[in-house]
Amino acid sequence: MSEIKAIIQSAIKARNDVRSRRVSVLKLLQSNNMESYFQVCCSRIINGADFADLAAEGIEVVMPAGLDQYDIDLTSDGMGKSRDILLGYIPGEKLADTFVMLCQEEAVTNEINAMAKELRNMSLIELINGFLKMSIRDRKKYQNENGEELKQCYILEFLCRSYLWRCKKKVCEVSRDVYLRFKLRRVIKELMVETEV
Repeated sequence: MSEIKAIIQSAIKARNDVRSRRVSVLKLLQSNNMESYFQVCCSRIINGADFADLAAEGIEVVMPAGLDQYDIDLTSDGMGKSRDILLGYIPGEKLADTFVMLCQEEAVTNEINAMAKELRNMSLIELINGFLKMSIRDRKKYQNENGEELKQCYILEFLCRSYLWRCKKKVCEVSRDVYLRFKLRRVIKELMVETEV
């Protein structure tokens, strides 16, 4: 339950929807000792999809480390569309279990996003009234663990709307940008020194 609570809190703090989990084709193939077929499998998946709109089909090409390394992440839609290709490398039962797990994960993520959106769409007065109702009027009804977590969500939403929270968020963004600029400059200088030598 603590993982879901952390996801809910991150959705409220970020003021955006949470991205649902994806399944890595490389990890799927590695779990079945088929990683040597990774390039072929990925090529077949990409060629079998509408190349112009891979993301809409649930297929994301990810390049984490360098341009020579990549992976393909699949949503449940992408996994469904790539099922026939994946069955050539992964046993059907394991693929079905992974698909069910991914669908359940997406359902939980959709519920979390709906709850966070509902909190974002409440007016300040509705938010305060809802918290007071849970804390004072219907106190006995909300004295369980779920009620306490719901009250914490209302408080967090209230705090995230404050001016201080927006200032804190802006300072964090600016400091992250400054850090990345200095890091990028250092990398560029190192590359320039290597090319001059």
